[in-house]
Amino acid sequence: MDWDDFRVFTTVARVGSYTRAARELSLTQPAVSRRIARLEAAIGAKLFDRNTRGAELTSEGERVLNHASAAEFSLGRAVSLARDATTNVEGTCKLGIGDGLGAGWMPRFMPSFLAMNPNIELKLFITHDRGASKKPLFDLQIQYQEQMEPNNIAVRLGDLHFILFASPEYISVHGTPSSPEDLAHHRILDLSLALTEKGTLAFWAGLSNKAALFTNSSIALGECVRAGAGISLLPTYAASVDPRLTPILPQLHFQSPVFVCYERDAGSKPAVRKTINFLKDAVFNRQELPWFSEAFHLPTPQWRDMLKAHIARLTKDVAGKRRPRSRP
Repeated sequence: MDWDDFRVFTTVARVGSYTRAARELSLTQPAVSRRIARLEAAIGAKLFDRNTRGAELTSEGERVLNHASAAEFSLGRAVSLARDATTNVEGTCKLGIGDGLGAGWMPRFMPSFLAMNPNIELKLFITHDRGASKKPLFDLQIQYQEQMEPNNIAVRLGDLHFILFASPEYISVHGTPSSPEDLAHHRILDLSLALTEKGTLAFWAGLSNKAALFTNSSIALGECVRAGAGISLLPTYAASVDPRLTPILPQLHFQSPVFVCYERDAGSKPAVRKTINFLKDAVFNRQELPWFSEAFHLPTPQWRDMLKAHIARLTKDVAGKRRPRSRP
């Protein structure tokens, strides 16, 4: 497989025409056709439907484009990391994120980000729009689904793993359920952005119990669990923030990928690239923060120490960059 064929493929997808892509790439139109045909043969799937309107992506082509764009981003990221290490990036980045991650997770990383990037203005907006927006209001948006539009890129940051949690205070009064059927005798707290029964966390998990408390705020839900109000599904990273949260029936485990989504043009802005790199390397580091890895890990008492060590490393990196170099 010739990796340069993917460059031809992404160009055709972006401009919607073999002829226009040929002009942009300084190739002949037959050469572009041969490249696409070769790539289709290597992949074993048709990537474009050609008609009077030009070249339109097939469903398989859309999936390949998303992954090809992510690979293109990774290559660009490697270059930008090397370049940004020696430059002081300036600019603005508007980031849209849900209230759980935006208010319950991101703030602890902001001191490091602002210290590393003193000339970047990060505009952090809490939003309940967890799907792909038709007209993006943000440079970046944290979402739980991939964007399939040709001009959009979705980079998988990690995975959220949801299990039931309760506080020691709740357990001391009501006991610990020993089976999913026991949940019928406990207070279930639930979350839904639209405040309807369908689409709630409990409905998604197949828990049919009627909720004793219902909210559209992830932060409110977590605080109610900590206060001893009841049992609810929470992301496992919550245990790294508050180790007093006690896992309940960990066999009831549910998973959702997390993507950072943006338009291709937005990704070319230095401040936006810096923010994406920070999200991957610091906020959702899957090597140092196992609760964001694809594999499920049951929370342990050591998670809080792991989080502290990770933040301490970021702080040390900031101090190292600030330290003046000694003259020879």
